[in-house]
Amino acid sequence: MSHAFDATEAALVRRRRDQTADLPMFASASPVGSSGTAPAIVRDRDPVAAHRGADHIAPKRASQRDRLLAVYAEFPEGLTDEEAAEAAGIVTGAWKRCSELRTLRLIEDTGRTRASRAGVACAVYRLTGGPR
Repeated sequence: MSHAFDATEAALVRRRRDQTADLPMFASASPVGSSGTAPAIVRDRDPVAAHRGADHIAPKRASQRDRLLAVYAEFPEGLTDEEAAEAAGIVTGAWKRCSELRTLRLIEDTGRTRASRAGVACAVYRLTGGPR
C-alpha cells in the first residue's frame, strides 16, 4: 500500500528536515559513512506517522544518550550495552542509543567481553574521549 502525502504531511516532512539539517547526527539519511554521521531518524519518504514519532522521541534520544555517556564516565573500565542501560535506568531503546554513541565514535570497543544476563558474550565499551 502506498502512502501519498497531502500538503500538511509534506510541510511536516520539510519542517523535520529543516530542524535537523545542521545536526551532524541527522546529516544523512544514508548508512553511516566515513564522516561518522548517523542516519536520519526519518527519511523524506517515510509516512507522516514516522515524522510525528520523530518529533515525539527527539528530546528523549538526546537525554538517553547523555545519561549513557554519564554512566560510561563513571565506569572507565567499560560496560556492555545491557550494563550501561541498567546503570542509566533506561528500560527500552538503550541498544539504539548505544549504537548511536558508537556511530558518533563517543564509545569504543575495549576488545573484552562479559556475559549478559542471558549468558551471551557481549562486547564491553568505554568512552573514547570524543568524536574522531
